[in-house]
Amino acid sequence: MNRRCPICKEKLSTQHMTDYVDYFCNAKDNSHHYSDRLVKGQKTMMKIRVTGPKDKLFLMVNYKDKYSEIWEGAESARIRVDQIVNPNYDDMEALANKIKTYLVFS
Repeated sequence: MNRRCPICKEKLSTQHMTDYVDYFCNAKDNSHHYSDRLVKGQKTMMKIRVTGPKDKLFLMVNYKDKYSEIWEGAESARIRVDQIVNPNYDDMEALANKIKTYLVFS
């Protein structure tokens, strides 16, 4: 199966492990990173990094336990959101603003 990045539509790279399969995209222009994890064919986790001129914003969704985590930069604390945050892959600026809003009001 050819899986594609929902952001840039490029073919995802694959890493097969014993208990799961990771699919990921590292954009050539470093504008984003996308990855998802499948366990027994079911999507259990997804992670997105959106890189802007001044910041790196992260969203991780745990589908199995039904929560999300949002953070800014590699060293900052993660903010837990007790729901699944659904990103709009077609509008990365809106996604970045959504993450920033969670960061400000959490």
